Amino acid sequence: MKKITHAYQNFNIDKFLSAIKNFKEETTMEFVTDIIIPSIDGYNKSGDDEIYFEMYLEQLVKTGEFFYRLKKYFTITHLFENSIYEEGYWNVAFVLFSNKDNTYRLFNIAYERSGNDVIYLLDLVTNIKNDKSDDKYFEKILDAHTKKIWGNLFPEKSWEELYQEFDSPNYTKGKNSQSSICYGIKFYEEYYKEGMELDHTEQ
Repeated sequence: MKKITHAYQNFNIDKFLSAIKNFKEETTMEFVTDIIIPSIDGYNKSGDDEIYFEMYLEQLVKTGEFFYRLKKYFTITHLFENSIYEEGYWNVAFVLFSNKDNTYRLFNIAYERSGNDVIYLLDLVTNIKNDKSDDKYFEKILDAHTKKIWGNLFPEKSWEELYQEFDSPNYTKGKNSQSSICYGIKFYEEYYKEGMELDHTEQ
């Protein structure tokens, strides 16, 4: 059995919800090693090639594809994106609904050319209402997050000054479809083939 197949078949939703209870932000790789992997029952970290699987798993998590394929637990209800600097920093975000605890979680993933990508949990809604189910509710939270992050980085400038330097600082709605969430087998074979091919070793 492939390691990724084992991960999907043995994902423990209760462990995941417990691990994410106090989560706010981490690098995406730390999110994989601290939250996702401990939520996989019987996971066996073995061999020097393990980093390849972690990199593959990180990419699945960042795009939302990992959760998309766990349909018995999760639904991705909203997708968003923005481009701060087209060549250096951009964001994607998705709202993840868990039918286990009936909770919507707004995740934001900040991509950097340096590879130091960060995942944030920005909002948690347990009893969604009409005023919290449309795109504008989540877009407002995401835009406020952008202002906070960049305001902290450049405290000497006003938001209006920073805004003029950005390519597209506001979040826009993405297509909530399989094609926009899942990159496809060719993408992973080109960049993450080693991780895809690793076999799970029973403990």
